[in-house]
Amino acid sequence: MVLFIKRICVFLLLLTLLPALLIGQENDFQRIEEEKKKLEELRKRIREIKTKISRYEREEKGILKELEEMDLQLKLKNLEVQELTSEQQIKEKEIEKTTHRIEALEKEIDSLRAYISQMLVNLYKLGRLSYLRVLLTLQSSADFLRGYKYIAILSERDRQKLHQFKMNVLELQNSRHKLEEDTLRVKELKKAAENKRAEIKATRRRKEQLLTNIRQQRELELATLKELQESSVRLERLITELVRERGGALSPGAGLSLNLLRGRLDWPVASEVTVPFGSIKHPRFHTYTPHNGVDFAAPEGVPVTAIYDGVVIYADWFRGYGNLLIIDHGYRYWSLYAHLSQFTVKVREWVRKGDVIGMVGETGSLKGPYLYFELRHKGKPLDPLKWLKNKP
Repeated sequence: MVLFIKRICVFLLLLTLLPALLIGQENDFQRIEEEKKKLEELRKRIREIKTKISRYEREEKGILKELEEMDLQLKLKNLEVQELTSEQQIKEKEIEKTTHRIEALEKEIDSLRAYISQMLVNLYKLGRLSYLRVLLTLQSSADFLRGYKYIAILSERDRQKLHQFKMNVLELQNSRHKLEEDTLRVKELKKAAENKRAEIKATRRRKEQLLTNIRQQRELELATLKELQESSVRLERLITELVRERGGALSPGAGLSLNLLRGRLDWPVASEVTVPFGSIKHPRFHTYTPHNGVDFAAPEGVPVTAIYDGVVIYADWFRGYGNLLIIDHGYRYWSLYAHLSQFTVKVREWVRKGDVIGMVGETGSLKGPYLYFELRHKGKPLDPLKWLKNKP
């Protein structure tokens, strides 16, 4: 009877520890599933970029197109590095989870081994027919019935323990094998990420060389200027189409008209204006090029914020402008932000003034990182500096 009580106590102790172990495993599982969702989103973006690159490869050659393809290749390779890093993080979390499980299994196996060893010792002491011998020593029929019930419970418990021991040993072997495979996969992912980073450096060098050639060779610079003017015309057509599609309707939840906020709008970045609004004279060719916005000399990665409340109506790549984002502020007022390294908002998303909408970058840029910013009313460009607050 004492032995039976001891066994029941051990079993109850294992039951009390089980919920904590299960909760820990559930948390690990949730974290890994969240990482897998992020990885799938990355892979979706990679597929979209590859589709764009395939489309551009079929288009007529041009300098801006070549630069754009390089920018897209850089974006693709950076996303692929993120994909490899994300998969590596998932594998590392799985390794951590597997390691914890191995430690738990080893403890369970040690506990079961001790239980089974004691059980075998007890059976040996009882001799052949073990439990039956115990029953035959009981005197009264009541004792016999109680003893039969207890022995039946112990017999089933022993069978379960033996089965659990076998399953744990098998799971331990599989877990160790998985640990070895995941560890090897992490090494492969690290190597692949290093190779992608080397490809990024090579593509950046090719882009820098092309930009240097543009600045040094008159015919390339003239061709680039022509393409930039064509891009400006294409942007005008895009805006005309968007104005027609929007029908001049107010943005959902639009507040005051920007007409009432002249000189009081927030700056998209707190940086120096390097190129003002208006026609710009080329220093070498003495030609004038329309400049419908202003250039802010902001370093790459600086957050770009919305100047006022509105709805994002465009967030995509546009030749000559790189990553271009357009916000409809209602009352036919729009703001445009170009050369972003990335967007932090999506089309049809409502933003408030001061919300971060992207990061300064050099996509589609011929002169490194900076922010190109426009303000328009009914599709016509306005001088942003007359609408923004005094220099922050």
